Amino acid sequence: MLALAHNYFEIALWFASAFVFFSHSIQIDAINALDIFRNSFTGMITVGMDGISALDFGGTILIICHTFVGLTLTLLALARIINLLPGFKSKVEHEQDPES
Repeated sequence: MLALAHNYFEIALWFASAFVFFSHSIQIDAINALDIFRNSFTGMITVGMDGISALDFGGTILIICHTFVGLTLTLLALARIINLLPGFKSKVEHEQDPES
């Protein structure tokens, strides 16, 4: 789980860096680097990009990739958490095979 949290922060940092690098394609309302990282991180957890809008096709592709990666990581995190839950045990003493 620690590695998964590290992946979240690392990918949010990479996308925040991409937003700064491609600032000609994206309009960012944030003033400092911490706000850009916060917008990138919340954009990964939720499906909304608050304060970031695309100015051209390249910016649109970057935002779509950011949202897709964030959604995929969220689904992976939920799958790992669900996998950690204890399994259900049957209350029926002897279950029969439906084939027989």
